[in-house]
Amino acid sequence: MCIFIIDMSTKKNKNNGNNGKKLDDVVTLLNYYDYNTIKDVPEITWIVKDILPNNGLIIVYGSPGSGKTFIVIDICLHIINKMNWFNNIVNNAGIIVYLIGEGIYGIKKRLDSWSSYHNVDSDNLIFFIPISSINIWEEKNIERLRKTLTTFMESTGQKIIMIVVDTLARAATGLDENSSRDMGMFLRNFETIKEHFECSILFIHHKGKDESRGMRGSSSLLGAADTCIDIRKEHDNTITIRIEKQKDGENKTFNSRLIKHKDSLVLCADNDIISTQHGATTGYTVATNIVISDTSKVSWSKEEDNLIKHNIKKGKSVMEISELLNIPNERILNRFRRLIEKDKNNNKDIDSLVNIYGIKDEKIIEHLKIKTKL
Repeated sequence: MCIFIIDMSTKKNKNNGNNGKKLDDVVTLLNYYDYNTIKDVPEITWIVKDILPNNGLIIVYGSPGSGKTFIVIDICLHIINKMNWFNNIVNNAGIIVYLIGEGIYGIKKRLDSWSSYHNVDSDNLIFFIPISSINIWEEKNIERLRKTLTTFMESTGQKIIMIVVDTLARAATGLDENSSRDMGMFLRNFETIKEHFECSILFIHHKGKDESRGMRGSSSLLGAADTCIDIRKEHDNTITIRIEKQKDGENKTFNSRLIKHKDSLVLCADNDIISTQHGATTGYTVATNIVISDTSKVSWSKEEDNLIKHNIKKGKSVMEISELLNIPNERILNRFRRLIEKDKNNNKDIDSLVNIYGIKDEKIIEHLKIKTKL
């Protein structure tokens, strides 16, 4: 019996014209492996052993307020500092590029708190790129991203090992998450970046309204992922990090907590919180509310203003819009109130505003009743 495995990823022959030759003369054979040569295919390698694969597509997802961004930033900082993550060895260190939808002003506090907690002065190998003003999935912007990443490599002498996209929804603005066609195009564009730099791509994503059904959007996302990590905040404020899909490894679960340190939160393993005889933690406060309000000034773009009004008109709740823009609820509510004033509708009664803006979320209506003279 003969066994052949065919690699369908082979590119076509660049000579599209046959120049009078027969088709058999100009079409190259597909790459293939037989029983003997397939033994030479390299084993999978890891950025973080058994957690994040090299050259992989990774999705980290969870409900609003589950701490997704805190956890991913914690992983990134462990990687660039070559520190084991939950006792899992960091095998590969290099540049991490973090595409952030919003909240760039709060990142500084998170980095400072993490560095203080771990007593580490991190290497300058993590770069944050705001994606609020461009559709990053468009081909022209993918090319801009490629050039920007090349500049990072030239300036540091290091290779790109991972690109984080926070969040998938923010990066896919203008696309339908439920459309396999749209998501297929979205993933293909990022796949070209992944192949060019031979790096991993990690998407931060949301759960759907029915959390028991997993992540939001087209099932093609789960199918395409090499690694899928589910983040859950439990009733006792424990955060469960569960690897529910690992294409080339075992599923694992970690229990952790977010604790208050300096001006932000940091992630620690559950057994790292030192308890006193009375059961209180020493020096730290376990966070019951994941979102910490950032009082620094935010510069709002016209696109973000339009996104707020557009999503309110679609009937989305303030929590859903907050997740989309990665901005605390209170800021969204205050911004919307100012947009009403900017539109010169602040003299309208609440019923008129509901009709004009299509408001369906009771939290938004209550906020307007309290904060405006209606």
